[in-house]
Amino acid sequence: MNKHSSRLGEMLISNNKITAEQLHEALLKQNTSNDKLGTILLQNGCTDESNVMKCLSYQTSIEIINLDNYTINVEAAKRISEKLARRTISIPLQIVGNRLLVAMNDPLNLSDIENIQLESGMNIEVAFALSTQIIEAIDKYMSRRNTELAANEISKNIVVEMDELGTNNASNDDYVKNSPVVKLINSLINQALKMDAS
Repeated sequence: MNKHSSRLGEMLISNNKITAEQLHEALLKQNTSNDKLGTILLQNGCTDESNVMKCLSYQTSIEIINLDNYTINVEAAKRISEKLARRTISIPLQIVGNRLLVAMNDPLNLSDIENIQLESGMNIEVAFALSTQIIEAIDKYMSRRNTELAANEISKNIVVEMDELGTNNASNDDYVKNSPVVKLINSLINQALKMDAS
C-alpha cells in the first residue's frame, strides 16, 4: 500500500479495490447521508468488508484479528451483555491486566467504545474483526451463556416445586425426568456441548 494515500477512498483505488467512478458516486451519496464512506461502498457492492478493514487498519494502526483462528476467553466475553455486543457488533476477547481487548466491526466508533467501557468497568483496547466472525462468536459464547442461565433458573424452579410437594420419592423423580422443561434443558445443554466440540 502507498503510505501517501491516507484517505480510505484513495487507498482502495490505489489497491484496485474500487474505481474512481465508484468512489465519486459513494462520496455524492455520503453528502446526503450520515453514513461512513466504507459503509456506503459496502452497501453499493463496490468492495467487501475485508478490503475496507485492511485500509482502515493501515490508516489507524489498529490490529485486525481473524476470529476463526482465535481462542476467546470466556471470562472476557462475560464482561459485557449480549445485547450490547450485538448492538455494537463487538465481542471481548481477552483480559490483559486492567484492559479488555475487544474485537469490533467499527473500532473507530467512540460512542460504542465508551458504552463497552462503562458496562465492563475496564479500559478498552480495540481491534478490527469481520462482522460475520463477531456475530458467530456472539452466538457461540454469549447466546449459550444466556441459555445456560435460563436452564439453571428453570432447574431451580423445578427443585422448589418438588420441595413444595413434600416428598422426594421415585414417582417425583420420574415426573421431573420426563417433564417437558427438563427435556428442553437437556436438549439445550447437549446442543451447547456439541457447539464446544465443533
